Amino acid sequence: MSAYYFYAGILLMALALAHSIIGELLIFRHLAKGTQKHEASLSLFEQRRWYAIRSSWHVVTLLACGIGFVLIDITRPVAVITWTIGITTIFWFMGTRGRHPAWIVLSLVLGLLVVGG
Repeated sequence: MSAYYFYAGILLMALALAHSIIGELLIFRHLAKGTQKHEASLSLFEQRRWYAIRSSWHVVTLLACGIGFVLIDITRPVAVITWTIGITTIFWFMGTRGRHPAWIVLSLVLGLLVVGG
């Protein structure tokens, strides 16, 4: 394995974790408290839409971590991708309380990866 891939994977996962942590601290915490500058924008969406937006933010983190793991362990990319999709499917279902249909497609992708692997 190339050291370049290893360090690229580590950097990508660090960026992904920073993305989620900083997003929670600087964006979602303020939205939850209603302290954003444009509070009127909060009333534009139903509560369930905010769940989808927040979940979307963190799905990016999960997928970036999966790519980082593939770079670190390039010998088993399908296994890492399968785990990443599985975790993302569960997270998306829970984060949107099952009200956004993307979990269905993610479940189908996961099923195909499991059967094909």
